[in-house]
Amino acid sequence: VGQHSHELKNFFSGGAIFTALMSPPLIRCKKLWSSLKKKGLQDFQLTSLIYSSEDYSRIRARMKEVELPYLPFLQPYLAALSKIDGQHSSETITLTELINYEKRRESSSVLKELFRFQSTNTFPFMPLREVRSFIRTISFLSEDTLLTISEFLEPLKYLPFSFIPFCPRPPLPLLS
Repeated sequence: VGQHSHELKNFFSGGAIFTALMSPPLIRCKKLWSSLKKKGLQDFQLTSLIYSSEDYSRIRARMKEVELPYLPFLQPYLAALSKIDGQHSSETITLTELINYEKRRESSSVLKELFRFQSTNTFPFMPLREVRSFIRTISFLSEDTLLTISEFLEPLKYLPFSFIPFCPRPPLPLLS
């Protein structure tokens, strides 16, 4: 579904699915990852290269390559705005009348890129009442609950992240 979302230029859903797959309750399940078919695992690895860069440079580059309209993955923009706010909030300004123009300029640049998506709202998708109704009936579980279920289904024997097929490190036993 994530790969299909990506192909439909729905980077928002593709990123959400990738993020969910990388959550601790799922990432720790060695049996789950080893049961994936080779093609599915290859698709996931390709997608992970796009969504997982530290500074989101790959997904931002991918979104710039694609023609509008598309649904953007918002995390790179939110991270950029947080970084800008963090970099400039530590500056002490003694006079309250001063405006930090550099912070405004940087924030404006990120927001301008986001506003670009609002101007093209021409997706050919129609809302499906059945799907909306189904989604509204789903009860969501907290990450702690999901982790408890995950640990019940597959007791933790390895450090998380060490057994993912594209991770270069071998599994390490937990320290007592």
